Amino acid sequence: MDVDERLLYGIVGERLKQRRAEANVTQAQLAEAVGVLRTSVTNIEAGRQKPPLHLLYRMCVALDVEVSSVVPSNEEVVGQVASPSGIYGNEDELPPGLAEILKGVGE
Repeated sequence: MDVDERLLYGIVGERLKQRRAEANVTQAQLAEAVGVLRTSVTNIEAGRQKPPLHLLYRMCVALDVEVSSVVPSNEEVVGQVASPSGIYGNEDELPPGLAEILKGVGE
């Protein structure tokens, strides 16, 4: 099991966007309040930019919401790690002997 970072930052961004809209604050206003460019807010909300923890707190303070209201639970972002054989599609497509080696990984 591993944290799906793409999902994590996607959820954080979407929740920040929702909280910002609920507060009737523009991206430009939020950016100015926390000291970043508007494009950074746009990218964070879209999940393309990973905000440092201190910036996430600044954004939540500026929006008057708790950080916990934008950060997903473990269950929301933890998924199965793709098996190494997933790279090839299935074990039949693995190079000779590699399937056996991979079966032993993680046991």
